[in-house]
Amino acid sequence: MAATTVLATTPTTASWSWSLDWRNGPLDF
Repeated sequence: MAATTVLATTPTTASWSWSLDWRNGPLDF
């Protein structure tokens, strides 16, 4: 759940990371 951790830390980075996770697949979810 790396995306969730980043989300709570940096909203901007979370948006960028979420985009990659969405295109690559639910890797961090």
